Amino acid sequence: MAGNLNKIPDMKDAGEDWQEFEFVRITNNFEEKHAARAKTFTLPQGFYLLVGRDVEEFNKFSAVILNAMIYGLAMTVLFGLIGGVLTSRNFTRRIDSINRTSSDIMAGDLSRRIPVRGSGDEIDQLGVNLNMMLSRIESLMNGMRDVTDNIAHDLRSPINRVRNKLEVTLMKPASPEDYKKIMQETIAEADELLAVFNALLSVAQLESGARDIQKEMLDVVDLIKQAVEFMEPAGEEIGVHFDLDLPEDPLFIKAARPLMSQAIINLIDNSLKYGRSNDPVISVGITTSKDTLTIYVSDNGPGIPPTDMSRVTERFVRLDASRNRPGSGLGLSLVSAIAQRHGGELCLQQNLPQGLRAEIVLTLDT
Repeated sequence: MAGNLNKIPDMKDAGEDWQEFEFVRITNNFEEKHAARAKTFTLPQGFYLLVGRDVEEFNKFSAVILNAMIYGLAMTVLFGLIGGVLTSRNFTRRIDSINRTSSDIMAGDLSRRIPVRGSGDEIDQLGVNLNMMLSRIESLMNGMRDVTDNIAHDLRSPINRVRNKLEVTLMKPASPEDYKKIMQETIAEADELLAVFNALLSVAQLESGARDIQKEMLDVVDLIKQAVEFMEPAGEEIGVHFDLDLPEDPLFIKAARPLMSQAIINLIDNSLKYGRSNDPVISVGITTSKDTLTIYVSDNGPGIPPTDMSRVTERFVRLDASRNRPGSGLGLSLVSAIAQRHGGELCLQQNLPQGLRAEIVLTLDT
């Protein structure tokens, strides 16, 4: 610890004037070699001074830390590799399931869906979004199939009528008046076909957003009054009474006037065609709440069965009871498309005690 040295130990340079060497230390009557670190000084009169300390415990502690770091790093790398392999295999399996599902869908099975584990991770979120997209695609494909079937069913008859009339006219002698009558009837049939195709085109454009609409602030009370006034002559012919429930003050909403007017007229026309009763009454009015405005048209006719309530807004859907009446099955589809284009929806419900109540529900900020 202190005193004169018998000899200068063999030292090696440790940098910054520090020297390292080993010395023998007696502990509990045992000799042990310890490491030391010291600095040396040459003093006047030839004296040599060495000042240092035992660093054996420090070296042992450093060795323990180094070994712990090496083993810790090795364990981290090992577990990282194992975790990476497991994660990669799990990720690969899930990607393979998505690829298999995609292959089945491309092969024509639109009912397939991507499996979702419910973990809420990114792949699950991707699967949920893809499944929603697939459901929408399946719905559109089924709708297109239904539209095709309904077009074949509903448009075949008028086209056949036109052809048969023209063929019969050509097969027998006819006067100019007969030709004129047949031509007028043919023009009327063609106008009905054009009206169907125009309505179908309007529905498709509104649902896809391809048709630009110019919204303006308009008085919905005045709009309803004009629509009822326009349909009153048709209602008087079949003895329909109109009952208006409108506020006295103007009520403004932001909407496209031609489309909103057409939607209201379509609802009234639907009630005139299918809402007949012994004493037919069509009620038209407005209800408001904090966030919504509702335009309703109700009748006291036979109504619609609850099982068919969700179907009648689809294109070309006509219930069996209305097959023998004029119409194309696009009126409510067009109203629904107009409501959706304005950020609202078309709601159908039973008009207690009897009849149908159709509502165009709009948010007040539209």
